[in-house]
Amino acid sequence: MIEMKVILTQDVKGSGKKGELINAADGYARNFLLPKGLAIEANNQAIGELKAKEASKQHKIQVEREAAMEAAKKLEGKTVKIIAKAGAGGKLFGAVTNKEIAEAIEKQYGVAVDKKKVNAGEELTWDDLNSATWSVLAPTSASGYIYPSLWLQEHYGKTIADLDHVVQSDSHSTSLARLATGQADVMVSYGHIRIKNAPIWQEKLGGTAPMVEQTGIIGVTEGIYNDMIAYSKNSDLMADEDFRKALGEAFIEIAQTDEGKEIISVFSQVGYTWGKDSDYDGERDAQAMLKSAGK
Repeated sequence: MIEMKVILTQDVKGSGKKGELINAADGYARNFLLPKGLAIEANNQAIGELKAKEASKQHKIQVEREAAMEAAKKLEGKTVKIIAKAGAGGKLFGAVTNKEIAEAIEKQYGVAVDKKKVNAGEELTWDDLNSATWSVLAPTSASGYIYPSLWLQEHYGKTIADLDHVVQSDSHSTSLARLATGQADVMVSYGHIRIKNAPIWQEKLGGTAPMVEQTGIIGVTEGIYNDMIAYSKNSDLMADEDFRKALGEAFIEIAQTDEGKEIISVFSQVGYTWGKDSDYDGERDAQAMLKSAGK
């Protein structure tokens, strides 16, 4: 198949995002992408301009991140005091605005903060999330990509593929190190990653304060049932329903003893329960999302 290198000028579902250099089928490029103004031919000049824009963009991001990290160091552990009028019971007459918080920070600590970057307790917007740098795993990772995408889709109608600043890490540990050192603002991972890695956050990962002080949680996905005890329907032995039930109850009881808990802790498991069909609705949603994205 003959291909043509093009640079997308708009997001094109199934092809890529605006500004990406892609290889497109020659006919698809000439008969659809180029005539519709969705892409331009990737000649030397266009590629040079693309690289220059990307370099400028990355430089701006780096400068902003360094400034933010410097401001964070100055403000770490600090309390901002704001005096406001309140009525009976201490209820404020009006809300404390982002502008007032930014002004108070600068006045009290000499740190200039963009009011647009201040969150006064309100729910995060898509623009808030999209302005951050995300560390994710490969698109086939359940906790490192698929389920976080489902969470974004449910709350914002977007997925990780729609984010502007994404870096792909080769493991949860690499993602965590990027978060600790400020190379990423947000990471996606399994639920107990903070419990597991808190002891090494400063010593090995590069954190500058205890992990619980430097990290927070912005969202929790549905449970991921990726560990299970399954049986083969082709097995004559497992065809006996009474035997299956007895075996399942035995696993549940083993996990309730101290010795059993120690054994299954090797697999980061704490116990067992009977599964039901609806437990896998999240997985069905994940499969549907992957199919719609052409994965």
